[in-house]
Amino acid sequence: MARRSGSIFEDIADITSRLPWWVGVSLALVSFFFLQRYAGTAIPAVTGTGGLYENVLPGLLRSLAFFGQFIVPAAFLLGSVASVILNYKRAKLYGKTSRSAARNPLNDLSWRDFEFLVGEYFRRRQFTIKETKKGGDGGVDLIAKKGSEKFLVQCKHWKADKVGVNVVQELSGVMADAGATNGIIVTSGELTKDASAFARANNIRLLDGRELHNNMKSDVNFEHQPERKTGRKLQRVKWIFAGFLVIAVGYSLFINIEMNRESEEQKYLYEIEFVSGGRVYTDNVKTTDKEIIYQTAQGLVVSLNKHEVKTMKKTRVAK
Repeated sequence: MARRSGSIFEDIADITSRLPWWVGVSLALVSFFFLQRYAGTAIPAVTGTGGLYENVLPGLLRSLAFFGQFIVPAAFLLGSVASVILNYKRAKLYGKTSRSAARNPLNDLSWRDFEFLVGEYFRRRQFTIKETKKGGDGGVDLIAKKGSEKFLVQCKHWKADKVGVNVVQELSGVMADAGATNGIIVTSGELTKDASAFARANNIRLLDGRELHNNMKSDVNFEHQPERKTGRKLQRVKWIFAGFLVIAVGYSLFINIEMNRESEEQKYLYEIEFVSGGRVYTDNVKTTDKEIIYQTAQGLVVSLNKHEVKTMKKTRVAK
């Protein structure tokens, strides 16, 4: 079944959840400060001579930036949290399956958990993994990259029959369509002799259930060696860094809200005195190199040449 199209907020969070958590946090910080700065810029005064672009679009963009400065970073942070949770679940699943005393613990997994397990297996071997979300109905399940090499990975969680040559031929066809030169088939069970022969002839690597589980058990034994303590310390440092970043984002949001609240409590009153005599008072003024544009209490926009203005005083008053 095709994935239902969600909102932009959901899409940002979903894409970010597939990235390392620190990428999402960094994007949250950058997007917040960029949008916050843009939303705080002055909106040009509306003129009678300007068109839609000059009169409407600037205000619309700044309105979107004002709301976006909270929504977009929140989506990135939500994706970062999801990334941490998914990584924890994958690591827990990997450890539990590796330590299982069952004859073939891979058969006890759902097809989705099997794909998560395979993805974690390659991540621990320095591959960058992209999940294609094809589902349980065939096709390429993972795209694994290491350096300049790219592998199309197909996961087959079959509990009964052996994986036949037709599965390998299917992956070979997908590789040809995608222009890929490397493929990997990972199965929880075994492969037939014909499948193995066809795979060797078409640059497709095979990883059956027994080899996969044995390699996973070796990973667990390696993780308990003393030299792995340094890696665990680095993980703790990452978590501490993540905590500080989250606190920094929260504090920045709080300060920004307080500053906006304080600025909204102040407004400016302008007193414009004309060379020809008389004066007006307004709280909506925009100046350019040659003009002073203001809006009257009735909403009329007036444009004056600076030579027509004798003085203009600006006074800050409480709202």
